[in-house]
Amino acid sequence: MKGDLNPCGPFFVHRTRSNATPGHGLVPGNRTSNAGGKWPPQQPGTLGRLSKERCKTMFETMVQGVVYRNRHGRIVAANPAALKILGLGNFSEIRGRRTIAPAGTTVHEDGSPFPDEQQPSMVALRDGCVVRDVVMGVPGSHSGGYCWLVVSAVPLYREGTPHPVQVYSVFEDITGRKQDEALRAGQAHVLELLATGRPLEEVLTALVETIERQCARVVGSVVLLDEDGRHIRHGAAPHLPPAYRRALDGLEIGPKVASCGTAMHSRRPVTVHDIQSDPLWENFRHIATECELKACWSRPIFSSTGRVLGSFALYPSQCRRPKESEEQLIESAAHLAGVAIERFRSEAALLRAKESAEAANRAKDDFLATVSHELRTPLGAVLLWAKLLDSKALHGVQKQAALATIIHCAEEQSQLVNDLLDATRILQGKMRADMRPTNIAQVVESTIDVLRPHAQIKGVTLSTDVADAVVNCDASLVRQVVSNLLSNAIKFTPPDGSVRVTLAGGNGVARLQVTDTGEGIPPEYMPHIFKKFSQADNSLTRKHGGLGLGLSIVRHIVELHGGTVHAQSEGIGRGATFVVQFPLAFETGQRGRTPHLAGTAAGKN
Repeated sequence: MKGDLNPCGPFFVHRTRSNATPGHGLVPGNRTSNAGGKWPPQQPGTLGRLSKERCKTMFETMVQGVVYRNRHGRIVAANPAALKILGLGNFSEIRGRRTIAPAGTTVHEDGSPFPDEQQPSMVALRDGCVVRDVVMGVPGSHSGGYCWLVVSAVPLYREGTPHPVQVYSVFEDITGRKQDEALRAGQAHVLELLATGRPLEEVLTALVETIERQCARVVGSVVLLDEDGRHIRHGAAPHLPPAYRRALDGLEIGPKVASCGTAMHSRRPVTVHDIQSDPLWENFRHIATECELKACWSRPIFSSTGRVLGSFALYPSQCRRPKESEEQLIESAAHLAGVAIERFRSEAALLRAKESAEAANRAKDDFLATVSHELRTPLGAVLLWAKLLDSKALHGVQKQAALATIIHCAEEQSQLVNDLLDATRILQGKMRADMRPTNIAQVVESTIDVLRPHAQIKGVTLSTDVADAVVNCDASLVRQVVSNLLSNAIKFTPPDGSVRVTLAGGNGVARLQVTDTGEGIPPEYMPHIFKKFSQADNSLTRKHGGLGLGLSIVRHIVELHGGTVHAQSEGIGRGATFVVQFPLAFETGQRGRTPHLAGTAAGKN
């Protein structure tokens, strides 16, 4: 058609069916700066002197995309770089279109629609002005996301014409730069959340979403390795089906536990490009099918010391292997996730240590107050009765009662001091046991004989059923165990109550049981009953004295002998039972069948 233009490079020459006059061609123009669109006005036709071959070479070898449109805005030429950037196979896919992307698919940087009529080439053609450096996103056929371009458009004029007859657009692919900017912004957001103390799941969710925005049609997840180093725990997976998250939570890692469990077990990246055929997913294929998962690329998350903390994974919507850029993203995400997880766990450990230290300080303060109270109370009684005795005001029965009270108070103070010394030896690791084969029936009976008067004075019935049981033990320490348990039972049993002590040997253990019908143990206190300084009632006005050390000493002595101790109670007012088991030195029969071993019952007290 007469007047058609032949694009052959960044500059066009005018060609008609008749011979063109040399020096007359198309020139770029800007109506805002050059009246009539002639540029440069003093040298008309200068651009047309460039050889057609040179223009064509420049057109085809430019690394920027170049697209020409006619006066109607329809594309008439595109160089190879433009087709490559747009992911097109040949020019026919774009010929005749008004836009380089399908109509209505272009977006601004903020994701809002970019109207076709406002695109740079259409503005340049309509207004006759140069449009520079406009950023726009077009659908990317390769990545599945957006291909980001920075576009400039220049209107072309025929000499002597006031309106553009053609426009050429030059654009550069800045998708990589945009992705880097978005990744840095996302990482900065994650670090900001981390620095401001947001919950770990919120931080990991922000990280996953940052990586998902960099890859087309993938979803991500972070799973954590439990503190035990064996079990998978949910971390963050904002776009994975909840059923899949629940299926993973609590699984034990191993050599064939899908991708994440295997990666954590092997400490190496695991890439599964087809879940349906990969043996690692043999036991989890059903849940993957239910959740429409096709592939999974997983990388273990490490701490700064090399400990496995979890796994970062991407799930593409198609069966495929990851691209190099995606592998780099996974590696980067795994590193940042490791920083976040380690930071939170360190802070949690510090918080636990702080709480433990504060609890220890409170326990110390309570303990000092209790010690002062427990020592002052019997000491006050001793001083009072001693002064009365000194004044000669007491005679006969009163004098004997005063002496008995002084002796009792002194024994209480002696026991308190002994408990403190034992607790100190335990803390310093200095408590030792002189182990010898001993028939502990004698130890139990002698201890009962010592404490029986206390039970009688209080009106508590004390019954026993003791059979021979020979164990390797320190008799004095076993006596301390029996004394602590029995004296506690008497102390917490009201008048007219009962305490029963039994000892039997069988099945490789000697079983000592002390049962009372006393006040019982509150359920909430049961887990703490063998801890140091632990008492159900810590107030200074409590009904029963003591430092709360006896049962912790009992546990340590029993464990020192390779035995066990535990408590049972149905609650307040329903009594309590303490059961101690020591390993037997050898099986024994009924009482009297095994001779008492010399020196075993004499003890060392």
